[in-house]
This record gives sequence, C-alpha cells and structure tokens, in this order.
Amino acid sequence: MPGESEDVKGKLETLRKAFVNQLPDRIRELEKAWAKLDSEAWNFEDFSEFHRGIHALAGSGAMFGCDVLSQRAKLLDNLLKALASDGQPPSKGTKRLIRDGLRSMKEAAAP
Repeated sequence: MPGESEDVKGKLETLRKAFVNQLPDRIRELEKAWAKLDSEAWNFEDFSEFHRGIHALAGSGAMFGCDVLSQRAKLLDNLLKALASDGQPPSKGTKRLIRDGLRSMKEAAAP
C-alpha cells in the first residue's frame, strides 16, 4: 500500500537525521579515544574498541547515505586492520596517518 511505503520512508529519514546529528559527538569520542591511545602506553584492548568505532562508522555511514564519510572511515579502518594484524604499536608515521584519517572523517561529517 502506498501509505505504508511513505511511512517506512519517513521512519528511515528520521533515522538518517538522527545518525547525522550524532556524528559530531561520535567523532569527538573517537578523537578522545585516539588521544588516550596516543599519549599512554599502547593498550590493545583500547585500540580494538577504537577500531570497532571506526569500522561501525564506515558501515553505518554508507547505510545512511554519508558516502564520503563512509569512504574515509573505510580507509582508516583498513589501516587499523593492518595495524591490528601486525600486533605492534604504531610508528610515528602511522600515528600521523590515523590523526589525518580522523580529521578527514570530521571534515566529511561537517554540515
């Protein structure tokens, strides 16, 4: 029925708007998590949680039509996957790439 289709579209749009409105806070939390990782002794559990947050944004960004954010998050996610498989703390160059990736995601999430 046509009314049900419009109702679903409306609900999806409401979810998309909520996602977009939460992006600045989610990215701020990821930046805080990275700042902690970067300033303290390397902690693989904290790194794994940070990585999960980036991975989630890569997927949910695509689902809610934030394609640029999703693409940038996927690039960072791939870097973090390589870092996780290496099992070693990141080098200074890798840390810089992570900071750049976060900044790029923040720019893509800006209204």
